[in-house]
Amino acid sequence: MNPKVSHAIRAHAEKKAAERLAAFSGHSIFRDAHEAYTKLPEQNLIPGVEKNDFWTDLGAGAGNELVDGSRDPAKFCAAFSSSALAVNAFGPFRHQPQNLELVGYQGFSSAQFEKPLPTGLKGTDPHLDFYAAGLVQIVCVESKFLEPLWPKVARFTNSYEGAIESLAEPMWTNVYQELKGDPSLFKFLDAAQLVKHYLGMRNTLGKVTAEQALFYIYWEPTNSGDIEEYRSHRKELEHFTEAVRNSQIKFAARSYRQLWAEWRNMSNWSGMEAHLSNLEQRYSFPI
Repeated sequence: MNPKVSHAIRAHAEKKAAERLAAFSGHSIFRDAHEAYTKLPEQNLIPGVEKNDFWTDLGAGAGNELVDGSRDPAKFCAAFSSSALAVNAFGPFRHQPQNLELVGYQGFSSAQFEKPLPTGLKGTDPHLDFYAAGLVQIVCVESKFLEPLWPKVARFTNSYEGAIESLAEPMWTNVYQELKGDPSLFKFLDAAQLVKHYLGMRNTLGKVTAEQALFYIYWEPTNSGDIEEYRSHRKELEHFTEAVRNSQIKFAARSYRQLWAEWRNMSNWSGMEAHLSNLEQRYSFPI
């Protein structure tokens, strides 16, 4: 894909996300020098999500999402922040995980944002956007907002060879080898990141007897069917899902709209309808 075209699509999507947040919360929340960034992280929250739902977790994470840099504002403050999207979606369940249902699992007793999953290798450990655990199931969540609009190139250091050999099942080894052979095999799905999350789960949770799932959840605009990048992302996701289909760690994927439809149909939580209404008002829009 032409990098200039890709950048233009991403810039357009960021603008639309900022316009939707402004319609949701008003223009006064934005900074003067950075028009798409809220003045405070908590101004990027929907009603029903509180600062104490996520602040400690994200503050301890590796992404440095909540703090302004010397030149750039805090990442969480962006109208298009994927971290803020995950917090807004899962925030009500951080301290009430028993109200959560994910990919057919329920009965969770603990939850956490920015959960580290050490692979046993040097460098920064993979961090999950959200993690929910119970006695018999664990779901590790990787969330995306506009990231699929950036073309991807898979990168692994040489140290991953040993981790793959000692931890990976054959189907994941095959995916890894395909990515090593053709780093641009997946252009819109960050397949390399999913492999690293899988290795983190195998290394960290390998002796846990609970059933485990790696859950990939992604945002799409309401007109996604008209946009080539989103159609391609879905095709790549279908390819990846089929490639790891028989893994001991279940791989599941949903768009946020699909997840919200499941929550609406299956959840018994009394606050779900109001929560979904706020999410849809904030995040359901075309680009």
